[in-house]
Amino acid sequence: MFSRLTKVFLISFCLIACNKKESSTGLPHTYTILGLHDIEFTSPSGNVLNLEMTPVPNYPQSLVTIKVDNLPEGINSSFDNISHGHGQPPFMSTIIFRCEKKIAAGNYNIKIKANDPLSDTIVKVVSLKVTEYNGWLFNGQVYELLSSEKDIASATMSIKSSSINRNSKLTFIFSGPGLPSPQSYRIVNTTSVGAGEVYVKYESEVAGIVDQYFGVAGGNIDLTLSNGKMKLVSEQIRLKNSNSAVFSIALDTSF
Repeated sequence: MFSRLTKVFLISFCLIACNKKESSTGLPHTYTILGLHDIEFTSPSGNVLNLEMTPVPNYPQSLVTIKVDNLPEGINSSFDNISHGHGQPPFMSTIIFRCEKKIAAGNYNIKIKANDPLSDTIVKVVSLKVTEYNGWLFNGQVYELLSSEKDIASATMSIKSSSINRNSKLTFIFSGPGLPSPQSYRIVNTTSVGAGEVYVKYESEVAGIVDQYFGVAGGNIDLTLSNGKMKLVSEQIRLKNSNSAVFSIALDTSF
């Protein structure tokens, strides 16, 4: 059995809003932005910021455009399909943040900007906090470790995990029998693996429905041994029948 899963990074956003003048046109603010608040969560796919653009009484209104700036590489944002990030107050707009790759732990300042022809630009500075998680990242969503097991005879290792709304499992098959040796393994699309190769199978289940992705389109997994621990690391695994990818896998198991 795996003893533990090495920590890899979970994107946990802590959104802290404050007013800041980006530039001054001398124009008044004809609307206010409500809905910015601290957010901490365990699933990047669930990272949303619901904004409410509220008109200031007795001021004319025009089209407001919302923009997100200064996102770290590996984090992207998109708007809901209703407002698309613009509208005339009063209106609601939802910003969805997603993690697409591993980024370093720390605090990142990003900017939420709102602009229209009748007002000075409104800028909200938001702190994005990156913390650690146990599991892996797939399709912008974090899967936390549930259990793990290995079959030495067949050189097979399976990791089960869970996200906010579905369970999943990764299975690694090396050329057996016995345990694989420390090296970089090329990911192949067949279970008939040879020396220096590994086959990866991903299974995901929601409401009793199982999606299976057999093999991957390519990539590598690095295996190291240290103090009786086996460590598997892959920055990116792309599935052959999916546009999504598994990122930042780091697993430790003792013998």
